[in-house]
Amino acid sequence: NEGDWSSDVCSSDLLLPDNLKKTISDMTIEGDINVSGEVQGKLHGDTIPSIMANIDIKHTKYSQKGLPMTLRDINGQIQFNMNSKTSDIQLNKLRVKTGKSAVVLDGNIADLSDRQRCDLQINGNIDFEDIKAFVPDSMQLRGTAKTNLKGNFTVTKRSEERRVGK
Repeated sequence: NEGDWSSDVCSSDLLLPDNLKKTISDMTIEGDINVSGEVQGKLHGDTIPSIMANIDIKHTKYSQKGLPMTLRDINGQIQFNMNSKTSDIQLNKLRVKTGKSAVVLDGNIADLSDRQRCDLQINGNIDFEDIKAFVPDSMQLRGTAKTNLKGNFTVTKRSEERRVGK
C-alpha cells in the first residue's frame, strides 16, 4: 500500500507472535511500500504459518518508541521471513538518512523476536552527532566519517536499554 500503513500493520497483527506485537505497535511508518509474498500453513493457537515477503520501499520515514532517531528517505528492498521458529530480514541496498547522515545497508538481521543477530555492511557518510546515543558516554566523537564497515553483532536487551538511557 502507499501512504501511512501503520494502522494496516496493527490491524493485521493477529498473524504475529505475541513477542512481535509490542514491537510493531511501537513503530510509525509512512511512505510508499509495496509488499508481495507468500503465506503457507495454518494459524492455530501458538502455531503460525510461514510468511515470506518481499518489500520494496520508496521515500519512507520510520520511527520507533525507544529509538533515539527518525530514519527518513528510506529506499530499497527488504526480504522478510518468519515461521514458528525463526524471524529474520535481509536488507538489499537499503538507503537510509537520519540527521546529517546517509548510509546504504546490506545484510541480514536474524532472530528479530529475541537476540537480534546482525551481519551487516554499512557504506556511507556518518555525522557522529547522529550516532552518539549508540556509543558509550566516555567516547567523545565529533565530525563526520565516510564508512565502509562490515560487522557481526548481537543486539541484547541490555544494549537496547543502554541506548535509550534506562
